[in-house]
Amino acid sequence: MERRQCADSRATVFGNPSYSGVVHATYSISPTLLNETSFNYQRQPHQHHSYRRNCTPQRPEYSRTIAGNNLTRIPGINLAGSTGANFDIASWPWNNTKADDYQIRDDISWTKGSHQLKMGASWAIYKKVQDLFGNTQGGFNFNGKYTGNDFADFLLGYANSYTELAVQDSGKWNNQSWAAYIQDNWRVNKRLTLNLGLRWDGVPHTYEANNRMANFYQGLYDPAKAAVILPTSGTISASSPGLGVSPNPILNGVQFYLNGIGIAGQNGIPNGLVQNHWAAFGPRVGFAYDLTGEGKTVLRGGFRRYV
Repeated sequence: MERRQCADSRATVFGNPSYSGVVHATYSISPTLLNETSFNYQRQPHQHHSYRRNCTPQRPEYSRTIAGNNLTRIPGINLAGSTGANFDIASWPWNNTKADDYQIRDDISWTKGSHQLKMGASWAIYKKVQDLFGNTQGGFNFNGKYTGNDFADFLLGYANSYTELAVQDSGKWNNQSWAAYIQDNWRVNKRLTLNLGLRWDGVPHTYEANNRMANFYQGLYDPAKAAVILPTSGTISASSPGLGVSPNPILNGVQFYLNGIGIAGQNGIPNGLVQNHWAAFGPRVGFAYDLTGEGKTVLRGGFRRYV
């Protein structure tokens, strides 16, 4: 077990500020025609810091060729025997370093005879940069294998196992959406008004900006490239068919079993890993009817479909 001289800091900081801004312009084109344009922005970064340490190890972390515990976090300790205690700070410090939402929209109001028309369109994009969750600082497990007591093994520094996630990475997630609508409040006569509308929403699936996502597709799996499992370790043999290099450059050429795996943005795989459906229309029909013609009793009803 690694020995260190450390000055630990066990403060916790949870930051979740929010910023927003709107630019709105209204232009009266004529007494019956009005145009409104707006730009909306919102940002909400999120930070969670806990259990930092400042120390210099007598030897470096367990060897790796890619980025890992560069924040020198306290390793996890699991007493898996009779004591049954677990000390772990998980992924902290963790940062949702960027969460920006931009929207541009335009709306037109037009009065034409007995019709009050309103129509508009918008486009929005939500951009998020977030650390992946992972225990890159490592974790020691003590189960009493050497002394018969897990806590005694811990005091002696005899861990029965050690695990460590290799990558401290972050993803850049984008989500775009489009929308358009038209609505008509039609005063058919003095007693009846109809509300007629149609809305369209285009909401494709969220995607990683650098296409660093993948999924298993049954149609891509080739039984002739089934993995060869080593009987002694239960791991995939280095000579097994179906092995390939990860598309994520941070993994520095690390091999993965890619038989049946579709990578976003490659070979016809959508950026969001699933097909997008654009026929998302939502009709709206309503009415208001003056039962007596005196404005004292009005019957209202309507139907709307959300997609």
